[in-house]
Amino acid sequence: METSDPSPIESEYDVIVDGSGPAGFAAAIASARAGAKTLLFSSAESIGGFSANTFVHSLSGLYVTSQDMIPRAANGGLALEFAERLVTTGTGTAPKRVGPYDVVFQSPIQYARHCWDLCQREKNLTVALKTRLSSVNATESRIESVELAGREEPVRARAYLDTTREAELAFLAGADFEGTESCTNRRRAFIFSIRGHEANATDEDGRQIFSEHLVKALSLGLLTPQIGLAVIRLVQMNENPDACVGLDAEGDHFSALNPDSLTRFQILSSNLANELGGFLRSNIRGFEKCEVTVVPAQSCERESRRITGRYRLTEADFQSSPDFDDAVCRAGWPVFADPSLLRSIVFDPTRTRPTAVPLRALISKEIGNLLMAGRCISSAYVAQGALRVIGTSLAIGQSAGLAAVETARSEGQSIPENQEAEVAAKICAVLETGL
Repeated sequence: METSDPSPIESEYDVIVDGSGPAGFAAAIASARAGAKTLLFSSAESIGGFSANTFVHSLSGLYVTSQDMIPRAANGGLALEFAERLVTTGTGTAPKRVGPYDVVFQSPIQYARHCWDLCQREKNLTVALKTRLSSVNATESRIESVELAGREEPVRARAYLDTTREAELAFLAGADFEGTESCTNRRRAFIFSIRGHEANATDEDGRQIFSEHLVKALSLGLLTPQIGLAVIRLVQMNENPDACVGLDAEGDHFSALNPDSLTRFQILSSNLANELGGFLRSNIRGFEKCEVTVVPAQSCERESRRITGRYRLTEADFQSSPDFDDAVCRAGWPVFADPSLLRSIVFDPTRTRPTAVPLRALISKEIGNLLMAGRCISSAYVAQGALRVIGTSLAIGQSAGLAAVETARSEGQSIPENQEAEVAAKICAVLETGL
């Protein structure tokens, strides 16, 4: 995606946001709209995170689970604003029912452009892409400044927000975090596009034929076994003739924090995509002229580090849906786990009450002016599976951005524990969550 030249980075801001995924750009927009001078920086080349870089085509978590077929927004605010923008511009669908869940399908490229356009509208927001974090200057209880690659002087702020998958800002600041169970438990998604196939090759009957041919070829040893996890995505946007193919590749010894591991996975998955393309051309009617047109810029590692906060969301919270005095938004997506690479729901999907996300889960336990949003918020491994989806990340990002503004404006550059509920109420009023 093409973007204009970034604005020059100044030496001081009210709020600095690290990461350009849905949580990051939502946090930055929320902060800027609240009147705070905000810097959003990221080593990525575009805004949008995995949806832009790995071709995630669905927006989950925007609506609560329901049994009556009526979509009900889990949160208002930016999450709903963004979904409506996709629909009104024709780059996203109206909510579509997938089991008991309502999902919006969209074009990843157009999604990234919308993210960029929304950021460019904010006069208080500076966006610096392709900008790497070099180091963090911090005490035991406060971040003083960050140093960015290629810039001689450090950049200061009163509040900092980590929205990266790796929790890189928190890690370099010395904040506590917990593990990377994803190295063995979570499948890595690799989504690519094919073009040149006949239209009916990817309809319901076509997908059935695709699956039957795949099973037969695998049983005969004609395809690499990992291709057995490939599926043609159910929805393809009208303006995009490509069909999305998802490959949830298995494999041991994967680490989301190891560059060599990520590179190996990217090469392996690209080779599998090309192998599948050749098989389709040679064996399945309707795919004789197809070709793999686009592969993602990165693999979809679903998590790595999670920062230790004042509160840690757990699987039990998603089972009981407790009321939190400092709730700021709601998670409408269910908890999923996938031990042995097989995904299973860990609670009854017919339950319709969403889980509240407390403000305390967005504030570092040790560093008062460090907040977090997205995949790295304070949560247990299983709970994180429900929090990382795009719709929920947008709501959490907006909540964290508003909390960062409160932090920046507070005398002690931290939200006092006895004021958490008061600040949360202000955030809920903006998001219109009805908590």
